[in-house]
Amino acid sequence: MSGHIGNLMKYRAAYARNGTIPDLAAFDKAVREHTRGTFRPASRQLDDRPPMGDIADRKAAGPVRGDLMDGRHQLFTVLEGWAEERNVSAERTTAIRQLVDDWYVRALWMTIY
Repeated sequence: MSGHIGNLMKYRAAYARNGTIPDLAAFDKAVREHTRGTFRPASRQLDDRPPMGDIADRKAAGPVRGDLMDGRHQLFTVLEGWAEERNVSAERTTAIRQLVDDWYVRALWMTIY
């Protein structure tokens, strides 16, 4: 997931630079308006895949907090909430956080041209 978020942020920056997105503030506002909110992780580890229609019909658990376009912050917020709910040790959370960050940065900075 970190790589996908990094890719989204990379394309956003590239399209702002090349003029495809002429007004970055307006673009970000439109994205936020189309974002339903945040979703809580499942209360238990899933051993199957729910149908996609069920996921799309799920209600948001709450509004997105912070800057939606700060992909790194959004990823870390989810990770920390997930780790806290599951009593993951601080050492393991730190290791996972580093992996999340590595993949995010790798995707963000890979060139698209």
